[in-house]
Amino acid sequence: MKSLNVESYLRHYGIPFKRISKKHIRIQQPCVFDASHDDNPDLTNEDGLWVYHCFVCDKSWDEYQRAVSGEDPVDQFYEEISSDERGRVNVLTVVNAADWLISEPPPPDQIIEDLFDRGDKLGIIGGSKQKKSFFFIQMVLCLATGRDFLGCQVPRRRRVLLVQFEIQRNHYHRRIKMVANALGISAEELDGNLLIINARGLGVTDAEVKGVICRIALDNDIELVAFDPLYKLMYEGENATSDFRPILSAFDHLAEVTGAAAAYVHHDPKGEAGDRNLQDRGAGSNILGRDYDACFALSPHGSGDDNVAVVEVLLRNYPPRDGISIQWNGHCFIPRTDLPATRRTTRNRNNGNQLPLTAYEPQAVELVRDSPLSISIFKDHLKRNCVLTDKRMKAVVDFLTGNGTLAIHRIRGRGRNECWIGLPAAIEEIKNG
Repeated sequence: MKSLNVESYLRHYGIPFKRISKKHIRIQQPCVFDASHDDNPDLTNEDGLWVYHCFVCDKSWDEYQRAVSGEDPVDQFYEEISSDERGRVNVLTVVNAADWLISEPPPPDQIIEDLFDRGDKLGIIGGSKQKKSFFFIQMVLCLATGRDFLGCQVPRRRRVLLVQFEIQRNHYHRRIKMVANALGISAEELDGNLLIINARGLGVTDAEVKGVICRIALDNDIELVAFDPLYKLMYEGENATSDFRPILSAFDHLAEVTGAAAAYVHHDPKGEAGDRNLQDRGAGSNILGRDYDACFALSPHGSGDDNVAVVEVLLRNYPPRDGISIQWNGHCFIPRTDLPATRRTTRNRNNGNQLPLTAYEPQAVELVRDSPLSISIFKDHLKRNCVLTDKRMKAVVDFLTGNGTLAIHRIRGRGRNECWIGLPAAIEEIKNG
């Protein structure tokens, strides 16, 4: 079996080139098929076969070879490979493990600290109405500006390419502007670090991801390519492993050729997302949960408020993290560190989305730590902070006063009808005062 030595071929025909990576060669002259197309076409190795791309053309190696060398014999550029088992030696690299034991690995280029790196695959998964796309937009805006994202540290700003398939261009424009304004991000701060492709209706497939998307990423030094949503890149369905393989392979190719990370938005199947294990989240074949390097999973919050969600992460290369609660304020997401990260499940949904009464104690105590409050003010703050119904609020107050955590004092008299709630010692001072 023989393998093409593409560099020898290019040198023989005087074609200037630059080796970008083991799977990518940049041709440093105009497109051989049409000089008006592009100045620097690419040769990329896709599953062991070299393919030619300029901004307009996508050609096989045979087509490129005929354009360059016509009918010239090219056997001299093919090298013998010793066995069929080494038929893909041009794309497989063998490493001596002993060398690893006497050297240090290069440090990871973390895009989000201790969560995912350049070259990784990141999934954002959530159910209908979880505002996944807004979460995605907020994340890429933070990465492009080097801002921390909902409590996650972003070491430095990144160049991001966002490819969206679902929303009309004018509406997506409106979404980007709304979230950026809510975060206080200006055009000057963004400074060209976020590029957007509005690909609705263009029928982009895994082949375009391997070809033109890779080329755009290389030309613009992109460090993260973000796709929303994933299912638009799939051919027919999403139930079989074979449905996912082409696009997951394309993401691997993208990472290998460009060095960029690939991120995507995917939806949960019908049913209660909180009932499923994190690795089983996402509609279709369970291959997805075994493929990505990191995942943000969005679930409805156990409080029952549709604007509050729980974000959990599943990580391949870094230690586990606790989930957090976030709230949509109408323009962007904000962290809710005061709320326990309790997912809504079939069980607590059927019980009125009740969290344990003890879960509200820290918030309640913090409100009256300095001094007692009017009961109406106390209830208003606790109801808003903990997303409580009036019925649930009454249960919390009864529980905390019944176990002695808080105390109540009522003052009634001519022209007075007051009710105060606070720590027991502070309420005693009011009574004795």
